[in-house]
Amino acid sequence: MPHNIDFETGVLTAFAECVQREAKPLAFSSPLAPDFAKHFLEKAKNTVEAFDVSLYVEESIVDTDFSKREELQGLTVFILYKYADDLKAYLDFKAQVEQWEQENRYDSRLRRLATADLCRLLGYSEKHIEVMLEE
Repeated sequence: MPHNIDFETGVLTAFAECVQREAKPLAFSSPLAPDFAKHFLEKAKNTVEAFDVSLYVEESIVDTDFSKREELQGLTVFILYKYADDLKAYLDFKAQVEQWEQENRYDSRLRRLATADLCRLLGYSEKHIEVMLEE
């Protein structure tokens, strides 16, 4: 999948402003091919740092109905955050989902719960989460 560096920079700029102004605790970039992500990383860091926002490189996104592994496997997502505690919350959440997977407990009920929790971490409203889960 080809990427346009100007488009991806615009996406990061918009999300960095949302995170900076605390409209979203975390934001995900577009899913990026690994080679493009490596090429784009320095520009991406400079873009978000201009908003006093940090960037985490996620190469193995958590599997939920919002972020489906089969669609994102092998792709890189940049996670934007303002506060380290918000990134820690995502990483703790991801570890919990991975534990459920290892224990073969990640059934439809827990997947639904994980989807809602991830959407909350990304700042989605409860109303939007309810609608998403109904689809």
